[in-house]
Amino acid sequence: MLLGPISSALKEQHPEKWVALNERNARRAITEEAARMRSFISEEVRGRLISIKLDCAECATLKGGRSMLGVNIQLVRDGRIILRNLAVKQLFVRHTGENLKREVLSILKRYGVSPRQLYSSTHDNASNMLKFDELVNEEASEGAPVLPPWEAHVEEGHTEDLIFESEEMEDDDSVMEPTAENYEFPEWAQEIRFVESPGTNDAVVSQRCGAHTLQLAIFDALRSTPECSGLLENARKLSAKLRVPSLLATLQNLNKRRPTTDCDPRWNSTYLLIVRLLELEDVMEQLIKANPELQKSNLDRDQWDQLRKMADALEPAKIATIKLQSEQLVIGDFIKIWFRCKNDTGRIDTPLAKAIVEAMESREKVLLASPCIAAAIYLDPRFQVSSLVNLGLLH
Repeated sequence: MLLGPISSALKEQHPEKWVALNERNARRAITEEAARMRSFISEEVRGRLISIKLDCAECATLKGGRSMLGVNIQLVRDGRIILRNLAVKQLFVRHTGENLKREVLSILKRYGVSPRQLYSSTHDNASNMLKFDELVNEEASEGAPVLPPWEAHVEEGHTEDLIFESEEMEDDDSVMEPTAENYEFPEWAQEIRFVESPGTNDAVVSQRCGAHTLQLAIFDALRSTPECSGLLENARKLSAKLRVPSLLATLQNLNKRRPTTDCDPRWNSTYLLIVRLLELEDVMEQLIKANPELQKSNLDRDQWDQLRKMADALEPAKIATIKLQSEQLVIGDFIKIWFRCKNDTGRIDTPLAKAIVEAMESREKVLLASPCIAAAIYLDPRFQVSSLVNLGLLH
């Protein structure tokens, strides 16, 4: 019904390119496009250092449940961070470190990526992910080394960029053997520098996900603040009452948005629930007239004030969460966002705000212990060496 008019219009405008929209053609087109993208990414990552990001999820709402693995990589090209998704794969095995290693290396092999090309592995720091890092490090240490560009091109048969490519030059004794000093780097290798991993013997640096760490810190703070639990329970009950169909017309007439529900592990959904309720505070009397049953669930003045303070305490973390979703986010940016969030929250004099700061400080000790963090701050001109000392990353 939806695709029919589109297909007819395309047939009229481009009859020579038109194909019928059916299951067979759709399957073929998707297969061809997937092969093209794999080929493009394989060429893009050839000889480059990359960072890998892993996400595992369980979907219990589907019949029988479903276990998924997401694999993304990041690389630097032309001074920009490039993000590529390699796979979103359903798993039929337990999420053990050994199983994850087998699945991930299989996916990487499909794109021609060697374990030795991995610079870092970012994840939620669960025990199975740490075991995955350990096993991949063993694999990278035992595998063949990543060849420098002047050797990798010869190995793979790509000689178009070498300075000794012609037959006449091959017979000339004056032509020097290609080395790191005299090799003319092709464009794809301009941003690669083969150096030892800073401060660690691991081939692949294990890095905790900063955004995930922030979410855990907020969740810790909410659970450790007793006064929040009862208030949130009352707010959820009121939000549920305001979502009944009989009040939809009243909310539309008042030009107000419908309240939301929250998902317990996702604190940002709780923040949205609070914000939507606060938008309705000034029209509660009108809503109660439309539905007298609301009076039993309505909050008193003190509870509305406490709800507003809770929203204020969560707002810096909400802003930080949005900024951390930027595609062009380097470690220096993350550090700036993290400490801005902590400082802004620390200026709010409420029990929840204090709990958030304490939770962030507790979790940042492990988060900032990575040599990647220390190296990034040291090389970032926005930070001084004193910043490393203050953070305990340099002595």
